[in-house]
Amino acid sequence: MWIYLNNSFVALTSHEQFPDCLFVRSRVRGDIERLFGSGIKPNHTPGPNYDYAFRVALARNDVAAAIAKRILKLDYSHFKDNIKSAKRHRWYCATWNDAYEAQLDYIGQLKTGG
Repeated sequence: MWIYLNNSFVALTSHEQFPDCLFVRSRVRGDIERLFGSGIKPNHTPGPNYDYAFRVALARNDVAAAIAKRILKLDYSHFKDNIKSAKRHRWYCATWNDAYEAQLDYIGQLKTGG
């Protein structure tokens, strides 16, 4: 599961050895800590064999609570306008554009019966 927040991006996957835990991964230093708190210390695993440079295993309940907290505190009406980092804004807008193009393709398929 991918979670895009205005100041962090994380990818969540199940933990094969510990079913009560999730792997939380990120590409940008600090993204995990911004979501889960500065007490979390992700492992840094750089290199071509890792698609995410930062990762940590956390209890599922802790992950759910942190995400729920962000949802409950959501106070903006336009997500992209609330992204402070110019680099992150460009990254997210590229992702948004790809999803928008997929939407247009899907609508076109609906109209043509494809």
